[in-house]
Amino acid sequence: MSHAVAMMKGKQVLALTLVAVGSLTCLGFNSEFCDVLDDCPSRIGYLVAAGVISFILATVALAALLLHIEAIKNFMPFICGFLALWWGITAGVASSPRTYIGGVLNIGMLSAWLAFLAALAATVGAAAEDGWFSGTSAAPVEATTEDVEAGKVRAGSESTEGEIQEPVPTPEPVVVAA
Repeated sequence: MSHAVAMMKGKQVLALTLVAVGSLTCLGFNSEFCDVLDDCPSRIGYLVAAGVISFILATVALAALLLHIEAIKNFMPFICGFLALWWGITAGVASSPRTYIGGVLNIGMLSAWLAFLAALAATVGAAAEDGWFSGTSAAPVEATTEDVEAGKVRAGSESTEGEIQEPVPTPEPVVVAA
């Protein structure tokens, strides 16, 4: 693993750890807030549920990164993207003046914003590690002009890097007797 890839993976682990911490903080603060109130308003209940769901997803994503679970690592940009979308909505709910009495700034609101920003960073890191920004993703590489001219591949076909395909025979024209 190159130094740049290891550094990117470390930043992604840090971002997902911050998502998990933000999730637990949002969950803890808002569940305590519900306990203090006589009833739990639906917005606060949503923030508690957002913390639980996000913590589970962030923990699964961290396990996939740290334990090298390929089946989950392949979906990492989508998991992180979902977390970013999830926490963007949750930060909006937490920031609404109707969520908390008087709309005061508190730990529940700040933890939602922390999780949102960390999820955005994790999404960018996962997409960059997957090659979305550099053009070096796991997608097949197109054949070079020399390969096409040498008859090793057909024009427009795709070949993986380092793999040479056998020449493709050209079909003989079919003559139909009248």
